[in-house]
Amino acid sequence: MHTFGQAKFTTMKKVLYSLIGAALLVACSSENKQAQNVKWKTFQNDAFQMEYPETWKLENENDVVTFLAPFDDENEYLQENANVTITDFSGTEITLDDFGNEVAQDITQKVPGAKNIQSKRVKINGMDCQEITYKMKQEIYDTQITQYVFLQDEMCYMITLTQEEKRINDYKSFFDKIVQSFKLA
Repeated sequence: MHTFGQAKFTTMKKVLYSLIGAALLVACSSENKQAQNVKWKTFQNDAFQMEYPETWKLENENDVVTFLAPFDDENEYLQENANVTITDFSGTEITLDDFGNEVAQDITQKVPGAKNIQSKRVKINGMDCQEITYKMKQEIYDTQITQYVFLQDEMCYMITLTQEEKRINDYKSFFDKIVQSFKLA
């Protein structure tokens, strides 16, 4: 069995790169609807299920499931999105608190301009998870990234929400419903 130190470092590097990659799938459509006024679909695979607005595009590639909000016009470059990644943590003894502290520290060191990093423990559908939120500039866009990390049976399930900072209120009800609908299979 691996010791926590080296295995944790290697696994944390893989997760950090996943976090950064997921954060780069950012967004910027200005849909000002409420989540309850939209029809929802359910995505389900062998690992998890969650709901998403039927007008959002689903991409399921390279072990990342992404839900992309529609563009408001064809000149937009960024899209609000939610994505889920799964990482195998077998052989490590990492805890949610360790994970949150490590990721917050790594984001500060490795993501240029990241600020206002917060990490706290929350419950989603009765499951403990670590919520990590930070802001960063991506090209001309000020963005907010929020990640929900679940550790279950040596697997890490991470939901990443990316949005343009000025549109947080436009997407709050959508993202809340998406996250609250997450269930492990």
